[in-house]
Amino acid sequence: MFYCGTSRFALGADIRNIDHLAEQKAAFGVAGMLQLAQGDNKLIRKLACESIAEEVWSNENKQVEIREKGGCKILMDIVSLENCDGEVLLPCLWAIRNCSHNCRENKREFGDLGGVKVLVSIIGGCKR
Repeated sequence: MFYCGTSRFALGADIRNIDHLAEQKAAFGVAGMLQLAQGDNKLIRKLACESIAEEVWSNENKQVEIREKGGCKILMDIVSLENCDGEVLLPCLWAIRNCSHNCRENKREFGDLGGVKVLVSIIGGCKR
């Protein structure tokens, strides 16, 4: 506690613990994250892609859920939209990587969506 005039404040009282935040993210679900990923706000798209990447890592059920809810197409659309903007592109590529890790069906889905062609065009077109 610290005092400012006659008011007393607890430092960090407004900061939620990590478990609480994880529970809220899980309650939001994959569908909610995919919906946010399609929004107009770049920062929200970035955070949604990061959340998807974390959520699906080594979680086969979440990988299947992403595919069933059209998430592979949504992520490919974001990669195509962002092209060389690393702010959103890199988290989206991370999400694609985690969605396809040890998941043959998702790899096939990304391939069917032209994933290899899109990735090659990004690599060939980005000048840093």
